[in-house]
Amino acid sequence: MNHRPAIFILAFSALTSLHADTAAIQPVNVTSTEHADLAPGGTIHVKDSFGSLTIEGWDQPGVELTVVKSLGYTSKPAATTTQLLDAVHVTMGRQSGTELTISTTRPESRRGDIVLMLPDLAKYSIDAHTKLGLVTSDAAAATRRRFSPSENLIQGGASASRRLKLRMGFGGIEIKELPHEAVTPAFAGTN
Repeated sequence: MNHRPAIFILAFSALTSLHADTAAIQPVNVTSTEHADLAPGGTIHVKDSFGSLTIEGWDQPGVELTVVKSLGYTSKPAATTTQLLDAVHVTMGRQSGTELTISTTRPESRRGDIVLMLPDLAKYSIDAHTKLGLVTSDAAAATRRRFSPSENLIQGGASASRRLKLRMGFGGIEIKELPHEAVTPAFAGTN
């Protein structure tokens, strides 16, 4: 059974100026969820991600994309915050039954982090690169190359059937082993 990154949570946040009138300050969050079928062994491309990106693997024949847009606490009028959040678009597009692209279009902003959590990292070949930031991994066999100010990390061999390629402009990439207690019963029965 193929495991693949299948749940994506993209979070967008922007700093807002706070006014002295704290009674008018309200949190602003907009959340949406989409589903798409993807054949086992399929490939997911994530283009132009920013903010926080969380990828979780699961044992289902599809992808669930949850997008959280947030401005934190702001005293700006509702029309202004809605306009700012509506300027960020996250879409899923299918190239074929085995290939899916998740794209983000937004106002000029190129910062964020990727946190990738997978069970049994040794089964994956991961190529991670950031232009400005750090790349870290729980895997003992990861090879790090530091090019000031960029960083590249390669882990796993070419023979791994599960391959991931992560790219970030300005921000870090953190690759973590999914804790055993977080593995769902569907994961626990497949190795």
